[in-house]
Amino acid sequence: MTTSEKETLLLNSDKNFNRLLEIIESVPSRKRGIAIETQERDKNFRDVVMHLYEWHAMLERW
Repeated sequence: MTTSEKETLLLNSDKNFNRLLEIIESVPSRKRGIAIETQERDKNFRDVVMHLYEWHAMLERW
């Protein structure tokens, strides 16, 4: 991967992560903490954001 490809990947990652945060902020705060019943790992916004944050941090260290 070239430097410009990595820079593009990082820029897109930041942009899309910020878009995700904007979407979450558009949800009323009282609904953000509600968990859903599922067998999957991510059950609420906090779980999803932490999961994506860890992937984002791993990408930046790469």
